[in-house]
Amino acid sequence: MDVIKKGAGLILWILVSVFPGFSQVNRGYSIEVRTDKNGTLNFYCENERHITYTIRVDLYNYTNYAPSCTFPFVGEAKAGTTFLFKLTPILPSARPTYRMVTNLKLGKYIENPDSNYVYLLPIKAPGELIVSKNIFTDYWIYSPTIDTVFASRSGTVGIMAEGQADNTYMGYNSVLLEHSDGSIMSYMFLGDLFVKHGQRILAGEPIALSGKKNRAEYDSTDNDYAYCVKLSLLYNSEKLPDVQVGPVKQSSGRSTSRLPIKFITKEKGEVFITKSERVTPVFPEEIITKELSKSELKKRAKKRPIL
Repeated sequence: MDVIKKGAGLILWILVSVFPGFSQVNRGYSIEVRTDKNGTLNFYCENERHITYTIRVDLYNYTNYAPSCTFPFVGEAKAGTTFLFKLTPILPSARPTYRMVTNLKLGKYIENPDSNYVYLLPIKAPGELIVSKNIFTDYWIYSPTIDTVFASRSGTVGIMAEGQADNTYMGYNSVLLEHSDGSIMSYMFLGDLFVKHGQRILAGEPIALSGKKNRAEYDSTDNDYAYCVKLSLLYNSEKLPDVQVGPVKQSSGRSTSRLPIKFITKEKGEVFITKSERVTPVFPEEIITKELSKSELKKRAKKRPIL
């Protein structure tokens, strides 16, 4: 079986201003065309990232072939190898020609995202944290000491970006965690990372250490609260090619939209934080175990609680 790798004009619609640490996410993707013994061209997406993308393939000027789908082709490119479509030759002796353009968007398409899912505050602290929401629906969570950053919800580590090892504003680390419903949590401004690509992380398990406060987005927070993590809850709100749907979102303008995050706190229980507030984190067992499988629940029962 011959493998012909096509330079497909791969374009990733990733909002780099939202994810400055993820400017190289196009690495790790390729479109492969595998020709079988009958001359059929089978198109695959090789996804070395452990996160789902929505993929669109436009095929032009193809001759001597009968396609297995209409174009543009739209589907999900999951981690690993995903079959897309095939072209069956009409006249096997003729030489095939075609032109292909491929676009990817972060996340699988979600028409009605759940804005009421309850998330853990990602830092365990003996006292209060400062949580500040900005106009872009980013949540800056500040603490007075370097703390462990825990997963706010169970998921799979899809993309990591490692900065310089100095835990400062310009040397942050970042992690994207894909949840079971297709939403994605971005954890940014992290210190040392404890996870790896493709790892299944349960709610309340450690991801990294918190990083240094971002002075560029000072938020008038207490100077003693010098360490932070920034959270953004993302989802793909657009069908490809160009259909915008879903009223519950704040659009970032390109490939992803954002959801407000409902946290669980000691003071107010389940709450949407809309400004800068001081809150105390809590870790209810029912929140931690909500999405665990039977085997994960058994393992958890055999050991001490994560938090």
